[in-house]
Order: sequence, then C-alpha cells, then structure tokens
Amino acid sequence: MTEMDKRKKGRLHYPGTDIEVRLGDRIEYRKIFGGKFGLFGKRKGVVVYVPGESPKNREMEQDEYNRYWAIQLDGESSQIVFPYFPEQEWVSKRIKFLSRGDPVYDIIKPGDRIWGDQPEDG
Repeated sequence: MTEMDKRKKGRLHYPGTDIEVRLGDRIEYRKIFGGKFGLFGKRKGVVVYVPGESPKNREMEQDEYNRYWAIQLDGESSQIVFPYFPEQEWVSKRIKFLSRGDPVYDIIKPGDRIWGDQPEDG
C-alpha cells in the first residue's frame, strides 16, 4: 500500500499528496481573477478555519452538508472561503502546501458574521 493509499479518509489533503489540511498551515494560493495583483499571481497565506479543528462558527459549519474552510492571504484582512468536501479528499490545485505553522484560533471566531449583514437568530 502506498503512502497515498494510507491517507485518512474523510479529511482534506493538498493536491497529489498525503498531507492533511490543518489549521495554521502556510500555503501558496494561485489567484486567477482580480485582487491587488491583477488577474494572475501567487500569494502566500495561512489556513485560518478548518471544521473540527477551529472553534465552531455556525456560518462556517451550518450542518454536515454545509461546511466551509478558509485561508487568509498575507497582508489582507478578509478570508477566502471554500466548501469543505472531505469526501473529495483533495483541495483545489490552486493551493499548495508550504509548511506547518502554529494554529490560529482568533481569525474566525464562533460569533463572527461570515456572509455579510444577515440578521441574528433569536
């Protein structure tokens, strides 16, 4: 059995690797549209939210079918949010693992609004 076959099912992995996506990972993100650096470019960043690792945010983990993970690019205050589909096992090929970093728990907090000006539930 190869290392690729041994990777944990039900967890996201970086493309073509057995490296699990973890909170605090340093990554490189290949942009394809907009932003400060035009249509194309590579930016470094950090994984700031992973379901099951981060303190639960109800907008990032609405139910078992509506879960999201997020990165934050260096020098930016907003996050890029992706659907969390561990059954697909790999994340976008636009994201490259660079190194493990210290987990960051204070970027997306449990009560933070992610999707804009939605009214709070009672």
